[in-house]
Amino acid sequence: MSTFKIVLLTVFGFGALLGVIVFATYRGDNSKATGPVVMWGYMSKESMELYSKEMGFDRSKNFTLVYEQKNPETIESDFVQALADGKSPDIVMFREDMVAAQKNRLITIPFTSYSERDFKNNFIESTEFLLSANGLYGLPLYADPVVMYWNRTLFMNAAIPTPPRYWDEFLTLPAKLTKKDSAGTVTASAIAFGEWRNISQAKEVISNLLIQGGTSIVETPRTGSPYATLMADIDGPASAYNVINFYTQFANPVTAQYSWNRSLPQSQSYFLMGNLATYIGLASELQSLRAKNPNLNFDVALSPQPRQASRSVVFAHIYALAIPKQAKNTAGAFQVLSAMTGESGSKIFEAYTNLPPVRRSVLANIPSDPYKAVSYQSAIQSATWMDPNKKETGVIFQNMIESITSGRVRITDALQKADAELKVLLGQ
Repeated sequence: MSTFKIVLLTVFGFGALLGVIVFATYRGDNSKATGPVVMWGYMSKESMELYSKEMGFDRSKNFTLVYEQKNPETIESDFVQALADGKSPDIVMFREDMVAAQKNRLITIPFTSYSERDFKNNFIESTEFLLSANGLYGLPLYADPVVMYWNRTLFMNAAIPTPPRYWDEFLTLPAKLTKKDSAGTVTASAIAFGEWRNISQAKEVISNLLIQGGTSIVETPRTGSPYATLMADIDGPASAYNVINFYTQFANPVTAQYSWNRSLPQSQSYFLMGNLATYIGLASELQSLRAKNPNLNFDVALSPQPRQASRSVVFAHIYALAIPKQAKNTAGAFQVLSAMTGESGSKIFEAYTNLPPVRRSVLANIPSDPYKAVSYQSAIQSATWMDPNKKETGVIFQNMIESITSGRVRITDALQKADAELKVLLGQ
């Protein structure tokens, strides 16, 4: 290694250590928080300015919040590039599927600054992927859980009074809700299951089903290496095999549940056209669905559950705030993090996103708004998983599903291949 590289690594290593020391000794000394705090996030710049004013950040004498709106699809690559260019933000908003790849670039907030007991008392269980053996990778802010949108008109026309609460109800719903023409072509569908590329949020849908079935997909212990679990308990009643078998049968023309195929439009578009009875999506899609078709008569319900499950659970994306090791104003960043994820900050932030907070004290008060009530309840029941590489796992899931629906391989073989590929990603 050249002398230059040794010096450079020493400087970066010292900077990271200094950041940890700042957190370990920080007890609210505002004099350490001077200067700008550069934050990256997904909220629009206009909304963030309003939120910042309501939080009083614009009146702070100790720091100035400088906000940059980022594209959710590119924020991770933008972050890596910024570090390489020496232009790190002081705060970065990230999703749970960024943590595994980026955790070594983030300051670990020591438990002496934010104890594990306080974390568990303050935040719901699905946020605990942020816990490491020595501290926190960040502080959680809000959730985006899977919910079920259902077309009230289609259900009324089929004389079905309520949306399904359990997945086994979908074994009989296609007979009432899926329509085919004389050539057997699907013209209206009960549910968009069975395929990948024309199912909006396909990865979230499958993650939801697997987690509800008891498969964690990837298990991430606090100490030790993460490991894949797709093949765990493969013969059990709620195994990944039964989940994937349930999911893919809706794209099999010889089954009574046949409701979907690859030639149909994207599932979200089909729902907006009024031809899809139930659409499994994310809570964050509500405003977009309303805007794209204001005349669509639909409602939102909790995601269906397995009937015999011992507890109700639903997959959710969890968004958190973290401080990079190269941050220039760690003390100011910690002040902003603490304020935004506190009780008041969480309440105010929810008003700008219409997405549920993850702080227990805020979730305890279910809103009267029926749409928000569903998202709050879903957040309380949420679970997630540490995705080692969101793009690569997306390819793995797609190949698994399409190899089954095309008839190339059996379900067990497809799961074994997916499990083996996950293990490669995890370095097992």
